[in-house]
Amino acid sequence: MGDDTHVPGPETSEFCCVNCDKRITTAQLYCSELCQEEAKTIRYIRAVNRDGRIARPEVSEAVDIKMAILLGGGYPESRRRLSADRRKAVFTRDMRQCQICGDGASEIDHIDGSLDADLNDMVNLQALCARCHRDKTKASFRPMTDPAQRRRAQELSRRIDAPEPVRPSDDEQLWPKTWQSIQAKRQR
Repeated sequence: MGDDTHVPGPETSEFCCVNCDKRITTAQLYCSELCQEEAKTIRYIRAVNRDGRIARPEVSEAVDIKMAILLGGGYPESRRRLSADRRKAVFTRDMRQCQICGDGASEIDHIDGSLDADLNDMVNLQALCARCHRDKTKASFRPMTDPAQRRRAQELSRRIDAPEPVRPSDDEQLWPKTWQSIQAKRQR
């Protein structure tokens, strides 16, 4: 989306990504979908820490999964979003049964979650129960061996654990109003 080397002319303005400060030349808030996903994850984790939901095992597990996906490069929501018709077709085809354990299915899984796959093709989708979906997702995770990835994890943890939000986009309580104000200023 953004180009760090672009010098704005009189017809363009320069903005900074609200998550990473990368210079961008569009009025968007984020330089990429990954930056948007990162900010959203930080707000979610700060919220569940603040209100105590983190003590619930399923919430703690969801946090671990969100962080692992983020540190692995993200999983763009726009690429995996399914239409209501596609979701219904998968559940109908799979008779609303989990394709792993046979229990009732409540979620749709992308069998091959790599970004190289045709993610939303029917042959790449299956109905799963929530437990099997989480277990399948966690089984695909690999240990962090890259020092840059470890530094990134530390930086995210610092932002999550900070007593006060480090960035405006980290503020789980004020962000819903703050982003509208920033967006309005950028579109002027």
